[in-house]
Amino acid sequence: MPYCNSRIHLLLKLQHNLLDGLAVPLSLLRQNHGKMVLMIVVSGMVSRATS
Repeated sequence: MPYCNSRIHLLLKLQHNLLDGLAVPLSLLRQNHGKMVLMIVVSGMVSRATS
């Protein structure tokens, strides 16, 4: 019985680490995407102001 519980705990820990590993690139992607959108909006405003 303790062996079974430790295996479940290990699986949960592994799953948690996997989610943590995925969360980092996702947050970076979100930051970069936000910057990209901001740059597009700013360049659109600039081109509208100059034309």
